[in-house]
Amino acid sequence: MEWVKGVSSINWDTIQKLSDLDQKVADLHRQGRCAEAVEIAQQALNLASRTFGPDHRYTQTAQKNLLLLHKVKTGQSPGGQALKKKTRKKNNFRVSALIKLLPVILCLSIISTLGLITGMVDKSETAAAVPAELPREEKNLPYYIVQADFYPQSRVIEGKEEVTFEHFDPGEEVVFNLYLNNYNDRSLQSSEMRKYARARGREPGYINVQNVYYQGKQIPYEQTGKILKVKLNELLFSPGEQTLTIDFKAKMPFGADRVGGNEKGMWLGNWLPTISVDGKESVSTDVGDPFVNFSSTYEVSFSVPYDYNLVISNTNLAEDKHGKRKTYRGQLEQVRDLPVFLNRDYNLKTIQSGKTAINYYYDNDGKPTEVLAAANEALEYFRKNVGEYPWKQLNVVQNDMYLSGMEYSTLILISNQAIKNNLKKTLFHEIGHQWFYNIIGSDQYNAPYMDEGLIEFIGMKALTDKTPQSWSHLTGLNKSLEEFDSWEQYRTIHYRQGQKWFECLYSLMGQERFDRFIQDYYKNFKYDYVTPGEFEAFLINYINNRSTQELLSYLEN
Repeated sequence: MEWVKGVSSINWDTIQKLSDLDQKVADLHRQGRCAEAVEIAQQALNLASRTFGPDHRYTQTAQKNLLLLHKVKTGQSPGGQALKKKTRKKNNFRVSALIKLLPVILCLSIISTLGLITGMVDKSETAAAVPAELPREEKNLPYYIVQADFYPQSRVIEGKEEVTFEHFDPGEEVVFNLYLNNYNDRSLQSSEMRKYARARGREPGYINVQNVYYQGKQIPYEQTGKILKVKLNELLFSPGEQTLTIDFKAKMPFGADRVGGNEKGMWLGNWLPTISVDGKESVSTDVGDPFVNFSSTYEVSFSVPYDYNLVISNTNLAEDKHGKRKTYRGQLEQVRDLPVFLNRDYNLKTIQSGKTAINYYYDNDGKPTEVLAAANEALEYFRKNVGEYPWKQLNVVQNDMYLSGMEYSTLILISNQAIKNNLKKTLFHEIGHQWFYNIIGSDQYNAPYMDEGLIEFIGMKALTDKTPQSWSHLTGLNKSLEEFDSWEQYRTIHYRQGQKWFECLYSLMGQERFDRFIQDYYKNFKYDYVTPGEFEAFLINYINNRSTQELLSYLEN
């Protein structure tokens, strides 16, 4: 800050010129006039550098923006090396959303700078309570090739996973999540609901890694709890595309839980080793959904005994050795996890909803007509009001778990109690997660309100005659999962208070602007992972600065 000694003489004409230049860059990019956008961005960078100095946040941001514009102009991918597999999809949000957010970033930087240096800006008029985060660069999605064999007598899956991913910086290790080991954590057995879930008295579940290979050779690894760390012998993983192969053995828990089973079927999600989003181990919690994954593609070959059926979306029976085993093969693209339903003697009823087949797997008293009608209604609502459902199947599975429902990618679980007591609301909520969890990923551990609160609000608006209203004194939305002792505490905050937060947002925007906000949110962030900072920066495009600051303050209390 000492560099800009004469900053108090900055006039608003200079500020306005910077803002106008930045808006022009965004307009030119939207029109496809990239070369002209680069020239204007260079002018903005020169002006920012002269005004604020080379080390200021805005100048550095402008430099990054100009670099990305150059890459767009020349057709280069800012995400790393070109991919070998044609089936892998890139995350296309980063560059386009960056350009859309340029005016926001500029405005935030200028306002915060003037407020700190000259005292000219009233704090109540600042654009946000926290600085907007610059969106990360474009990334390539992980690609998993999974071979698995299921053995029901021991409830074991033996498998091999080849994962191709992009490594961004030279590093000693790659970190994977082993979420299935949540079900081997003794610290969770004190929960009343966990006791109910495990009342069958069977062994808990787990996953053990047996070998890791890099370029055909075994390499060291360390498995600790729910984390797998893979290292090279005295070498670094270089930036660019990398491939690892992991041998594993997974044992399925036999309980009334969201991963569990009964005598007729077994259901599981988040069971494979997956690339960690942040390189940290998730804390075991009794409540919430402590699972965060990149959107990924899974290529699957899965063998089961002849008397079992396998349900994975976009996967079909490929080989049938009569009287012995069956093999299913397929590929499921751009999903957060690979959910599996293994069953025998379940009933199946299917209806077509647009381009999507809704498959309902149910036992006795499963109310298939009512379930399929409610599922179709929810699917149509979110397609119309948020964005397209991009997969060919939506699988709904009845079970006896202690939760009312549970979402996985293209597969949802609904419990017997929910079918009996709260069928429509449960299905609407879990199907809503296909948009706000599966398509748009967020931090379910530290900011669950981003999906749970939003879906609760949309459900209230769609299923009841309640009028959204403004609320005051909302607290607790900054709490992470480990801070809750019960599901009721968690739901009170991130479901109910989260719903009220989105009611406030709706009241500020009005229906037309809110609907456009949700649809734009879907278009810009689909298949992406959104941080709270990115969500807040995006929000500033739709409501004024004072209102944004007030709303964001609820997330800090």
